[in-house]
Amino acid sequence: MENKDNLEVNEKLDDSIQLGDMDSPIGKPLKVQYRHELKKLREMSFGGKVKYIWEYYKLHLIGLILFLSILISLLNVWFFNPPAQPILTVAWSAGFIFDENIADLKNVLYEDIVDETKNETVEVMLLLPGAEEDPQMFMAYITRLMAMVAARQLDIFVLNPDQLLDHANNGFIMPMEDILADIRTAYPAVYSRMEDAITYIQYEFEDYGPQEHIMGIKISDSPLFLELDLNHGFMDRKMYFSAVINTDNIENVTRALILFFDP
Repeated sequence: MENKDNLEVNEKLDDSIQLGDMDSPIGKPLKVQYRHELKKLREMSFGGKVKYIWEYYKLHLIGLILFLSILISLLNVWFFNPPAQPILTVAWSAGFIFDENIADLKNVLYEDIVDETKNETVEVMLLLPGAEEDPQMFMAYITRLMAMVAARQLDIFVLNPDQLLDHANNGFIMPMEDILADIRTAYPAVYSRMEDAITYIQYEFEDYGPQEHIMGIKISDSPLFLELDLNHGFMDRKMYFSAVINTDNIENVTRALILFFDP
């Protein structure tokens, strides 16, 4: 009997909390404040509800909208429409090249290398050192170059003769003997076309002393280079194909080199 009386007292106290002074919900339990807001909204017109909600909860609404926008954007990138992953990136550093030339080269590489059933792509980007008389521009180029090489974001360089020697001395490009050995074995006819373009470079790298390796293949006279008119406006400057020292896409680098001599 005593337990029943206590239960009734507790229920009355609970009702008292819920139905107490609804005009002053501050300091009361959240469910009391929630009921207070609902009661006020029920008594308002539609326009009054909109005005009241915007007046008192606009920061909450803005925060919620921003959160949902970011969440939807991330879900779209992560799961629904992830960006295509580059399986080959060419950094054109030998000098200015027109946008249409970049697009033409990218399309040729894409058609030969990319598997269209997968979410893949190729990239051709300008990575220019700037004017020689501007040391700040050159340092910015070197800083960006080092960061991209360290992050394994590059696979191929197109370089002029000075850059070829500089990149070899700085350890940015790899010797190409193994790549050419594979091409000579699998594509002897293609290898015979590029044989005269093979370029040995003497350089010194860190503590290893003088080195001499195949560090570039001259492509400015290659069939693909001439077909796409990539030398347009460069007054027959020599340009070289070099493999980035830490590329993860050596197979695609090899295929791209073959393509220059067997389009």
